[in-house]
Amino acid sequence: MYHQFDEDPSNSSSTTVTPETFKEQMSYLKEAGYETITTDDLFLFLTRGSTLPPKPLLITIDDGYLSNYTYAYPILKELNMKATIFAIVSYRENTGNLLYPHFNWEQAKEMVDSGIIDIQSHSYACHFQFMDRGGCFVPGTKQLNNENYSQYEERLYKDFLMARVLLEEKLGNKVISMAFPYGYHDGAIKKAAKESGYNLMFTIREDVVYPGDNPLQLPRINVPGHFTGADIEARIKKLSKQREPNNIYFRINGTMASEEPILWKGVSYLPLSSFAQMPGLTITVGDEEDKVSVSNKKHTLEILKDESLVFLDGEEIDLPCFVFQDVLYVSARSFSEAMGYKVDWIPKWFGDFSLIDVNK
Repeated sequence: MYHQFDEDPSNSSSTTVTPETFKEQMSYLKEAGYETITTDDLFLFLTRGSTLPPKPLLITIDDGYLSNYTYAYPILKELNMKATIFAIVSYRENTGNLLYPHFNWEQAKEMVDSGIIDIQSHSYACHFQFMDRGGCFVPGTKQLNNENYSQYEERLYKDFLMARVLLEEKLGNKVISMAFPYGYHDGAIKKAAKESGYNLMFTIREDVVYPGDNPLQLPRINVPGHFTGADIEARIKKLSKQREPNNIYFRINGTMASEEPILWKGVSYLPLSSFAQMPGLTITVGDEEDKVSVSNKKHTLEILKDESLVFLDGEEIDLPCFVFQDVLYVSARSFSEAMGYKVDWIPKWFGDFSLIDVNK
């Protein structure tokens, strides 16, 4: 995650990088085998299991300063590397009257048309701070002192929608993602963003992205001015080791399962509700909630949760299942095969991650 670029090394900070440093960072990462992707690529990977390069890198730049156009864009173009700029949309029409100048619509269009830069939303005009009733400065995406909750929800929705519509009208690109102003997000903000048409939302929480991560609150890694390309790679590797993610993921009827599987004694379990997206599948919970019935055109499955007994078309079968935190989990492969679905194992689907693909 970047913000501002400045030729004067004395201005380097947590949010400002010199062009020389930026070029060194990008050149190093490219030489190390990293390939840049777009937010569209990331969205399809997280939701559909689409393929990404072995070492994918999403470069993001927040706010939309003129220095993005003057310095970062030519460097990225020279190296044929892509980046996404999250722009404060209202500033495109008021570029000269700001503390730091921002690029205008014409410059934005040039960058988008190049195929190097994708421009997404950083809100229309919510990127400000105000003093709340407690005397603290808080982001403009929080409820203002003079508005009720309904007015607050309406303001967020209209702002986020206006940002998306203007970007698409002016630049001709599809806007699916948003970086939360100041990284702040809660249920109301995510709800407004989702209802106004965004599928990916980015925070400033530091981490790497893995399959199964929530698309509505994705982390990033901030790059300060003193970092080298080797520093960035080291940070990526350190965070990757800390995650130790599940190595098996599921795609059900073309869509990645939103819940991460539980691995127990070599068996992968998914919540039964994960399979509700299979066409023609019906899940019915009995009156006393102990009995769950699952049916499609081929079979009927009955699960007695308290006894962990499973019956397929009236006959008892061995289908591992259990209840954890009031959620019914079933062996994903055993359940899929019992219901007559096709199950494919795709090893090394992405790096060391494997994919189990379930289809009709």
